[in-house]
Amino acid sequence: MTKAYVEDITQEKFNKCIEDLVSAGQAISVRNIVNSIGGSNETISRMLRQYQRNQAIASFEKGMPLAFREAVEQAALQLYQYFDKLMTEDRIKLQNQYDEMNKDLTALIKKADATAESYKEKFLKEQVERQKAQAAVELRETDLRKQIEKNNALAEQIAKYSMEQQQSIIDAINALKTSPQQA
Repeated sequence: MTKAYVEDITQEKFNKCIEDLVSAGQAISVRNIVNSIGGSNETISRMLRQYQRNQAIASFEKGMPLAFREAVEQAALQLYQYFDKLMTEDRIKLQNQYDEMNKDLTALIKKADATAESYKEKFLKEQVERQKAQAAVELRETDLRKQIEKNNALAEQIAKYSMEQQQSIIDAINALKTSPQQA
């Protein structure tokens, strides 16, 4: 028999290999099967476990009276139902715990989102206030510059006027000094 890749291992090839090993008197093992038809140890192990289960069930069915088999099957069914009930109860309990934790987590997330939104709004308001204050400062600076320019122009005019007045006074004094004195 040629070795196959994992994908090429079929139940028929596996069953044929088991028959060949039994007829050759060889042990039915993962190694012997892999050496015979190939495949991965994992795939062959899985198929071999299923084969061994089937053999055990067939052996059980052959060797036991029908009433005993039915009693065992009934007990197995009851065990299955009992464990299924336990698993369902545990699953529900875990789901409820998960839901409760999820509810708490959802509440925390909503609270965090609300807090973040509050801080965002506060930040935006403060930013708007800072922009308004900055605009007011810039406006006052502009007004102040204009007022300084006006003050400087007035100061120049005052200085010029003062100089003209002083010159007029000096001219008048000089005129008085040079003109004949009236007695």
